[in-house]
Amino acid sequence: MGTMNGHRHVRWGLWGSGRISHHVAQDLHLVPGASVSVVGGRRLAAAQELAALHPGAVAVDSLERLIASSEVDAVYIATPDGQHRDDALAVLAAGKPVLCEKPLASSLADVQAIVDAAERGQVFLMEAMWTRFLPAIAEIKRRVDSCEIGQIRFMQGSFSYADARRGHAPYPSLAQSMLYDRGVYLIALAQHVHKGDVVRADTRCLEWDERALCQFDLQLGGGALLAGVCGNASELANSFEIVGTRGT
Repeated sequence: MGTMNGHRHVRWGLWGSGRISHHVAQDLHLVPGASVSVVGGRRLAAAQELAALHPGAVAVDSLERLIASSEVDAVYIATPDGQHRDDALAVLAAGKPVLCEKPLASSLADVQAIVDAAERGQVFLMEAMWTRFLPAIAEIKRRVDSCEIGQIRFMQGSFSYADARRGHAPYPSLAQSMLYDRGVYLIALAQHVHKGDVVRADTRCLEWDERALCQFDLQLGGGALLAGVCGNASELANSFEIVGTRGT
């Protein structure tokens, strides 16, 4: 790493060249001291297409080549969920910081393996839960931490928009895919404002014509409940409400 205009300069390698990587690459240009240096993907043509949009970036067709590049200081992983574990472990083994798309992995065991590897190597690891850094969420967190609404007792939210899908790998069903892809936002927000672990979870899902809706209820340590709905069947309210002992 070097410096650029007084800022620490981080050269990013993007592993995965799909839609979300295009968005992240654009946003990196808004971050002082950040640049896209290498774009990698198993489809070289797609990686070349994305790299061409960012002056100085080059494309590679393997994670090994991306990790080995002396032009990469940190790696953003945006491959399909089922590849996150192996991809993250490979980058961490090389001692390079990892920013991995949500969900970090598709099972608790895989998440633990990634976290353990980062801790053993003392390498930075972060799940790309971008909503946590929105100004509105930061203000909500500040108000909750200052006990403006007292102790949290109940949270409810929804996140669904129409988006027909034909595949759901690596999950056994489209409904489970929706829980990991969209329900994760509601769960992550609930655990961001309320630190209690999940002690009980119940889910009910419906699927039809490549669409799904899932309702889930979580009991969190400390006496709080979360009721959520997610899916791709239709546009819901897509809101989040927090109810405390002194306010909402």
